[in-house]
Amino acid sequence: MCDLLIRDLFVENATDADAVVGVRVRADGERVVDRTVYAAAGADARIPTAVPPAGAIRVAATVDGEERRWTPARCPARGPIVVRVADGGVEIGSRSVEAMTATLTPSQTESA
Repeated sequence: MCDLLIRDLFVENATDADAVVGVRVRADGERVVDRTVYAAAGADARIPTAVPPAGAIRVAATVDGEERRWTPARCPARGPIVVRVADGGVEIGSRSVEAMTATLTPSQTESA
């Protein structure tokens, strides 16, 4: 187990069009989130306390039939998990509490 933090899940829509985002999160193999988020253009949605403390986290997001998956190689940053819809596609990563305005770290984002 990485830590005892319960993480929020943010869905950010950085585009100028509304987006329908399917979000799924597994923590230690158990599905903890499986929902559709309707994100208005330029808006953010927060799912509080969505990701429990876990040894293994896997996040998947689908927008317009494009799926991305993210499994951190080590513990995610001490902050929320972020799914970001951008003009170039979907990015997933974690953001530290200290750098909430920093750029995402989707270093292990992969195509489905």
